[in-house]
Amino acid sequence: MPAGAYSLTAIYSGDQTHPSTQSPPLALTINPQQLTATTDPIFVLYGQSIPRLSGTLTGVLPQDAANLTVAFTTAATTGSSAGTYPVTPALTGPTAGNYTIAAPYPSLTITPAGTVITLSNLVATGTTGATGSTGSAFTLTVHVASTTTGTPTGSVTLLDGSSPLFTNPLSSGDAVFLTSLLAQGSHTFTAVYDGSTNFTPSLSAPQLITVGTGPPATPDFALSATGSTTQTILSGSTASFTFAVQTQNSLSSPITLAATGLPNLATASFNPATLPPGATPNSFTMTIATPTTVATNSPSAHGLYRSFLAGVLLVCPLARAALRRRKHHLTATKLIILAIAGVTLTLASGCGARINSDPQLTSPAKSYTITVTGTATSPTGSPLQHSATVTLTLDPAS
Repeated sequence: MPAGAYSLTAIYSGDQTHPSTQSPPLALTINPQQLTATTDPIFVLYGQSIPRLSGTLTGVLPQDAANLTVAFTTAATTGSSAGTYPVTPALTGPTAGNYTIAAPYPSLTITPAGTVITLSNLVATGTTGATGSTGSAFTLTVHVASTTTGTPTGSVTLLDGSSPLFTNPLSSGDAVFLTSLLAQGSHTFTAVYDGSTNFTPSLSAPQLITVGTGPPATPDFALSATGSTTQTILSGSTASFTFAVQTQNSLSSPITLAATGLPNLATASFNPATLPPGATPNSFTMTIATPTTVATNSPSAHGLYRSFLAGVLLVCPLARAALRRRKHHLTATKLIILAIAGVTLTLASGCGARINSDPQLTSPAKSYTITVTGTATSPTGSPLQHSATVTLTLDPAS
């Protein structure tokens, strides 16, 4: 019978001896069967389209499987802010009224989008290019762009080396800096975007300027991560990070690339694999391919202890039986061998079971700090190396 409320009545039609009769009504309620709805983990970057949602139902009776479907919907849209949004399952089909879906429901997570920050329009008043005299006014424009859609908001801090100079708000993704307080010598400008609710922080490639004449500078390069420096992915998928290289003082050596700190069995590839002298664009992408890992369980010490007790209980009857039959010349040595064999057999049988349903044994997400190193050669033949780091977090596949 379908789920619902019923009133049952028994009717006797009577016979030649007994008259017909009818029982009082009996109220009967058939409650809907509770189901569990699950979806794969859903992660979307801010500004990306919401994918088609799909999942599975657990608890459907076999006879109803062909007459019941589930559809998943969410209030999140392409422009929704970063955060977690509930996914609502709805049942359809001829037998949908016989079932209900138990909470909690699945969810969809929108994470902040990556950003790319660039320095441009570097102008020294009254001079040519990015070289001026002491006291010259320098104007620098910083532009922050999203790797998806939308315009980042917030503020940008301009660094001279590691020293902060100014912090200016973004207007339509741009921040303009003006200063005349630079001392004579070389200055390396870097811009840092603080991030916001919907956009991740980022760091620009360094921009070198020289104030005054000074001694000739040594050819070199600077390496920095651009865009998002932290990503979370499911194991078995890939992650891409972008980097920028700023060559200084006519570096004539190619720059080779390498990565360390990768997850076990993961591989890193670079595009391009090597940056030739004067490469345009002076940027590259590192793609990390990860192996598929799943949550694993292992036998607990408590389980082995239970196996040991079972072995002892098994051996004890054997020992008693052996003592009763001492008249058959069962020596103490044979008794000991029999006991050891019994315990070993029990422990071995226990060790063969590797299934443990304890949910606390599932593998947690793990973060890796990956170091990308560029290597070039100076005019004197000595190596030039600079590095940048990014963080990759792996969630085990369900």
